[in-house]
Amino acid sequence: MNILNTNSLNEIEKWLNVHLNGLPIIPSIENLNHFPKKKGIYFWFMHPDGYQILRRYITLNKIEGCFKKEIEGTLYDLVYIGTAGTGKAGGGNLSQRLSWHINNRHSTTSVCSGALSTFRAGIGALLSENLILPNTEVLVNDFMRNYLIVDFIAYDDFQIDSINNHEKSLIENLRPLFNIKNNPNSAP
Repeated sequence: MNILNTNSLNEIEKWLNVHLNGLPIIPSIENLNHFPKKKGIYFWFMHPDGYQILRRYITLNKIEGCFKKEIEGTLYDLVYIGTAGTGKAGGGNLSQRLSWHINNRHSTTSVCSGALSTFRAGIGALLSENLILPNTEVLVNDFMRNYLIVDFIAYDDFQIDSINNHEKSLIENLRPLFNIKNNPNSAP
């Protein structure tokens, strides 16, 4: 089945269950060696208790019908999808991209220049009054370790178009909470 030819959430879920690595990883510096040096799509899943933590400053509700992954008896919600190795230069891989998300520093320069991961910035904005406060980086890192799991689909180097097309289709259909681009929920 080609996920580009279906809008059926059931078919997309079947495709994901077949293609996801199946070994969800806690996002931490210690676990970076578990991500391959291949191009691909990565998927961030959130433990249901994470919603309560993120509700400090706003009302945050689960998106109904989101893709869920059972991990050790708990259903985690898909909250973000990203790609690795598909940029203009075509360099990079899953290990490097996830390292960037995990190790990103909340310095004044990274926040103000837009170099801070959009995913980290979104979580940071929900956890703290200010993305640059010294403890915001710690709050985001702790939240990632305690409430998030990462899984991925690795692709061969020549499949950049497939990676980009699959990511777009997955975001359009699954509407992950933290994705903005291609997400119908973020359209005005």
